[in-house]
Amino acid sequence: MAVDLPSQMRQKGNRGMMKKVFLIILSVLVLIAPSIAIVGCYFYYKSAAPQVVSSDLVSVTVKDEKGNQLGDAKDAQFLSIFAGMFGSEEGNQPEALIALPQEALNYAKYTASFLDNFNIESDYTYYFSSDPQKCYYVGQGNRVYRIAAQAAEVFLNSDYSEAVYSTAIPPVLTVGDRTVVPYTLNWSYKTVGGVLKDASCSYADRNEITVLDGFLASFSPECNYAPDEINLKVMDTDKNVSLYEGPYKGLANLMIEGAKNVSVDMTLVWKNSEQSSYAGSAKYFFKGKLFGNPSFSISTNEATCGQVVMLEVQNVISKDEISVQIEPSLDFVPTFYPVEGGFRALIPLALNTVMADSTTYSITMSSSGETEIFLLKVNPLVTESFKWYTSDDAANYYTDAAKEDLANNLKDIAATPSDFTFEGGKFRVPTQNNLDVSTVTYSFGTRVAIQSIKSAPEFTALSTMYGALSGTNYSEGTKTKVIAAFDGKVVYVGAQTAVGRMVVIDHGSGLKSWYMNLSSDIQVQVGDTVKGGQVISSAADGGLNSWMNCNFHVAVTVDGVPVNLQSLIDGGLIVKAE
Repeated sequence: MAVDLPSQMRQKGNRGMMKKVFLIILSVLVLIAPSIAIVGCYFYYKSAAPQVVSSDLVSVTVKDEKGNQLGDAKDAQFLSIFAGMFGSEEGNQPEALIALPQEALNYAKYTASFLDNFNIESDYTYYFSSDPQKCYYVGQGNRVYRIAAQAAEVFLNSDYSEAVYSTAIPPVLTVGDRTVVPYTLNWSYKTVGGVLKDASCSYADRNEITVLDGFLASFSPECNYAPDEINLKVMDTDKNVSLYEGPYKGLANLMIEGAKNVSVDMTLVWKNSEQSSYAGSAKYFFKGKLFGNPSFSISTNEATCGQVVMLEVQNVISKDEISVQIEPSLDFVPTFYPVEGGFRALIPLALNTVMADSTTYSITMSSSGETEIFLLKVNPLVTESFKWYTSDDAANYYTDAAKEDLANNLKDIAATPSDFTFEGGKFRVPTQNNLDVSTVTYSFGTRVAIQSIKSAPEFTALSTMYGALSGTNYSEGTKTKVIAAFDGKVVYVGAQTAVGRMVVIDHGSGLKSWYMNLSSDIQVQVGDTVKGGQVISSAADGGLNSWMNCNFHVAVTVDGVPVNLQSLIDGGLIVKAE
């Protein structure tokens, strides 16, 4: 039987061609199916009729985002406001959307549950902004609709839309860094229709009293809504007398010395106007210490290298409010410590502050808009070469390694801030018993020598060991007692190669005294509080300057800068210049 091969091949080719066409069509359908679906959904949703609950409604329960229930569930007017957003009249129909706009998630959110006569419940979620063109609801099957502006305005002008308006949140008043709570508040916000509504936050006769640590007479009450009027009454609570009563702007004329315990009764008023979106009044009451305008002082206008100058700023609440500028620079940033009514700082004048000629420094202190400039004349320290007499083998104590070790071990102690304030006053000579009357004054401190001792080799003392040197009368054989030069707290007890046994006392404001080359009978420990004149140890029998039998060394520093102990003994450190 003959086979028609060409015919079979043609049939096979046609089938292959049809298969390819089918695959191509299928591929195209797969590619465009999502677009078709999107277009279909768009027309479906856009043509969808608004979802309307039964016209035979019984009640609606509405809650805001905080879970607070609004209105009377069976009140006809309340029911019609929310049901009216479904748009039963021409021109009031909601617009179907594909999805809820992303920004709507930040709007005020309400949930509503409708109930009809057939006991059928329908749930809806509303998203409202203060713009009636941007209000939405989500119904069954997550269908989204934009509410018609007319229907949205009805709600936005009702008593139930408070959560929509940010201006319904009451004003917040702060003085300094503290919030002051009103004891009477009447607050209203304005709706899009210009209707003034009483905010639910209004209340009266609250008993809470705010107590402030301190505030300036020029204090500025800060409020998130700028008031149109501020009136206040300031009372001195200690004397029960009025210091000021009237508008806030007149408070700038109140002049007080120091600080006073006061109470402040203040009324703020926000007036209603076409431009404002809120109105109201609030009364605030707070107590605290009222400081006058900042004042500044300096302990002296002339000093010598090695002395300490004290700065004082009164009527300042925080040291962060104080600014100090020194020209030319002293290469020292003063640290302020609190005192009654203000702060104090010590400035050490190092030995090399000025070397030959006197120099005048300008010190500018500022705080809270007040500024004062002081001139400080600093004179060089004129003295003979500062040397201590010692034996040849004492050089073994002053090796480079020992000096470096001393600096590394004690730098943290020297620089550690005090946790209390130096109040000022004279220091005591830090020794007692068995002193020879022969004394020699050096650049820093006094050396008390023993007359019976003859000449000895010279050795220049460490520059960081400026201080007092004293010894015992060898014939009596008793050790010299070492006493605290001033009140303070012990911050170090230990031993170092270059200075022997040592005690460091913190006197406040970074001022420390260092007692070196002590005997083993140290009578204090770290953390002890000591009084000026209290025995802390005795001079070492041997060690540094051992040829003098019993001796010790004293140094004084401010934030690690050596200063003259003798000037503190002779004149002390006064609080204010005479």
